[in-house]
Formats: sequence, C-alpha cells, structure tokens
Amino acid sequence: MKKTAPVTTIHFGILAGGDSRRWAGYPKALGDHFGLPLAQVMARRLARTHRLLGLCVRADQLSWAEDLSLPLVIEPDSDFPAGPMKGAWSLLRHAQTVGVSWVLVSACDMPWLPLDIGHRLYRLTQTEKTKGAVLCDALGRHNLCFLLHVDCIPAIEQLLQQGEQRVGRYLSLLALSRYTWQYDPAVLMNRNKP
Repeated sequence: MKKTAPVTTIHFGILAGGDSRRWAGYPKALGDHFGLPLAQVMARRLARTHRLLGLCVRADQLSWAEDLSLPLVIEPDSDFPAGPMKGAWSLLRHAQTVGVSWVLVSACDMPWLPLDIGHRLYRLTQTEKTKGAVLCDALGRHNLCFLLHVDCIPAIEQLLQQGEQRVGRYLSLLALSRYTWQYDPAVLMNRNKP
C-alpha cells in the first residue's frame, strides 16, 4: 500500500486594515459582491479547504468589522508603517500564539481565488524548501496572496522597523517561492473599486 504524505492544515487570514481610498473611504471589506460583503465571500470561499484565522483590521475599524461576524485579528499598536505587511505580521504573530505554523495571507478583494491555493503554495514551499510562496500572474507580477511560515516574523519585523512599505521588497528579501498562475487570469483579479 502506497503511503501518502500527511496533509498540513493551512490557516488563512484576510487583510482588511487598509484605508479603502479607491472606495472613497468606505470599507472595502464591506463592499457588495453578489449580495454579500467581500470579506465574508473570501472567508466562506477559502474556508472550504482552509481554516480561518481571522480578518485583520486596525483597532479603529472595529465599529464596522464586528458586524461581519468573523473572528478578528487586531493589529497591535506599534510604530511600524501601516500597510499589508503590518497586517501579515499581525496575522503571523497571532498564528504563533495559537500554535499555527503556516498562514495564507490574502487581500479581502480577491473573491475568485482557487479554493486550494494555500495547498498549492504549500506544496511549492516543500519542493523548494522555502519559508513561503507568493502567487504571481503569468508575467511574474505578485498578487496580494502569499503563504508564510511563522519563522518569517523576525525578518518582517526588521523590514517594518526600517520603514519598508513595498510588499515586493518583503517578498524578495524573504526569498519566497513564486507560484505562477498559468490558467485563467480572471482568477487573480481583485475588486479595487466599487
């Protein structure tokens, strides 16, 4: 009988702590997507094959975030620059406290992500022996969807302390694997505008 490798549980966190400038300040996570808020669509979709760690928001966003009835991960107070990587750092720190090793981090506005994207990225990390993987389009451009191991926390903290805000810089310096999506590019589209 052939032995199969144990399946690793992938937890996911949804980034929703931005200022939603393209949405005129209206929380993008609440944006309507076929009758449901985007954040709930993302949570329901990815929860089919992954475990929800939480929706990452800032403390000043609790007034609307609590209405989504999702577990929340609140960004801790710090001098770190606001942005997606502070959210990723917050999710990883929370994961570490609850004994989770791998976290799929995604923007709240990617409702067409493949259901198994976390497992695809994880398999690539195991093949290439890396601490994470980032989803890229056919041209090599990264999307705000990546898998990180909690061992990345110190490196992310160092970059945050330096004031780095460019997501691409983090992804390069963390030496993540790059998973190139070769299929329908519409899957990688996000809802940047209402």
